[in-house]
Amino acid sequence: MSERKVINKYYPPDYDPAKVAKVKKPIKTGFAALPTVRLMIPFSMKCTKCLEYIARMKKFNARKETTKETYLGAKIYRFYLKCPQCYNEITFKTNPKDGNYLPDKGCIKLYESALEPSVEAQSKVESMDDILERLENEDKEDKNYKEEQKLRAKNSGMLPAPKLKDQEGDLMENMEARLDQQQHEQDVMDQLEEIQERNARVSANTEANVLQQMRSAVKESQIAVGQRDDEIAKLAFQTKSSAETPVSFRPKPFRVNKPSVLGLKKKGSALGVIVKRKA
Repeated sequence: MSERKVINKYYPPDYDPAKVAKVKKPIKTGFAALPTVRLMIPFSMKCTKCLEYIARMKKFNARKETTKETYLGAKIYRFYLKCPQCYNEITFKTNPKDGNYLPDKGCIKLYESALEPSVEAQSKVESMDDILERLENEDKEDKNYKEEQKLRAKNSGMLPAPKLKDQEGDLMENMEARLDQQQHEQDVMDQLEEIQERNARVSANTEANVLQQMRSAVKESQIAVGQRDDEIAKLAFQTKSSAETPVSFRPKPFRVNKPSVLGLKKKGSALGVIVKRKA
């Protein structure tokens, strides 16, 4: 590659740069005059000619055109590219209203995000009847919300929150009203905490009373069972001692016969020998 690099060029002695004919570059017009940009497809699309699917974020060399359309002073651009399968011309435009892109020619969009408004929603214009109906529904919802707030305040025994004045009024009065509202919210929170603590104490006392009653009932039942057992034992011992057994069933006394000295002498036992020696 180093041989191809030319640092110095040879100029002959009779070289006259004024005599060299200058070739003008042809002026590009129309589609060829559009600048080429490198971009990625902003949405998944399908070619209408060959039904080729083109994935989102695929890179293309496209031509950029500034259209005459504007939205609130923002220019709308159109991009031209070729289908990679059939070389059909595909165009899409910017949509500054929704911050997105819209297909223009030669392609269709495969899906619509839930955050993007649909084509029907974009084309639909709200009529006067729709506006009146929407305002009536909002008014009804506001009234229902205020009634619910009043019912909650009445049931809980709390005062309703102070109302704020219009923004066109005095700023100091609005500030005081906001401070009063904050103070009211703080009082409401304190009341709620006090109610919760009271409910907790009541529940704890009821549980303690129930446990105490159960313990006393168990203790009383144990004492009653012990007394009954003592009475049964006393009655049993009294009947056993007072009852007299009949004579025929009394056992006879056991008599032990002592061995005689003569008998021991006859047998010649050791005891007989000892008795003979003593005699």
